Amino acid sequence: MKHGKRPTRAQKIRLKEAGLNYENWLVVKATTEGLEVVHKYSGKTRTIPATLGKQSGGERRKRNENNPSVPQRTERYGMA
Repeated sequence: MKHGKRPTRAQKIRLKEAGLNYENWLVVKATTEGLEVVHKYSGKTRTIPATLGKQSGGERRKRNENNPSVPQRTERYGMA
């Protein structure tokens, strides 16, 4: 059985988004591809992907630039 470490706050949030109870999981490996976690009691391992269907900031910004109902940054902060 692999020995894991307690998850950080950001890792706890990712575990919760994946539908897991972070109190029962230990982080074995944290990479750019995702988290490899092991269950404390059963020893079962899982890999949680890094993105989980989220969009990056750049993709959100591009989507908002195409939507006229969302005010642009310059309009919101009076930089026009």
